[in-house]
Amino acid sequence: MVKVLNRELILLGFLKNMDLHGYQLNEMLDSHLGTSVHITKPTAYRILARLEEKGYISSTEEREGNRPIRKVFTITEQGDSYFLQLLAKELQSYQVNMNMDLVPLAFLNEIPKETAVNLLQEKRKKIEEKVQKLRQSPTHNNAFDIITRYQILHTQTDLNWLSDLIEKIMNNELTYLYQKGGNMNEHISNRN
Repeated sequence: MVKVLNRELILLGFLKNMDLHGYQLNEMLDSHLGTSVHITKPTAYRILARLEEKGYISSTEEREGNRPIRKVFTITEQGDSYFLQLLAKELQSYQVNMNMDLVPLAFLNEIPKETAVNLLQEKRKKIEEKVQKLRQSPTHNNAFDIITRYQILHTQTDLNWLSDLIEKIMNNELTYLYQKGGNMNEHISNRN
């Protein structure tokens, strides 16, 4: 999940370069960050409304030909300052990515080994598809390519780690998972 401040940073960052209407913003999100960041259109519009309420952006209505009226968003001076504050804060911060996908691994011993391996192999297929999709992402020859390269490396690392885990389970190298006493309930009842 993308932090709220990062979502604001993304939208303000796009508006720093040019005035955009909502559809253009969504197109830029999809084309530049689509494989790395997911912000739905309703969420983007809610954030834009909040940024406008705070005075960080302004909007004007525009009509092109017979098309419906649309809002064109512009970053304000106050918004530019806020963007730079967010950018500085986020560039110097570090947060460990504790992925919630890891939590079920703590309970692998609650299901048969064969079932665990089959499920983890399905997960591996999904990660392989993600790596492939990332590798096929268009390049922009700008800073957005840094994000894509990071995502490829990060996702490939996840894939390598998961493949190693599957291999170790299949080769009985993680015997503590499936030995007597490896089950949490058995461990708790043995303590009583």
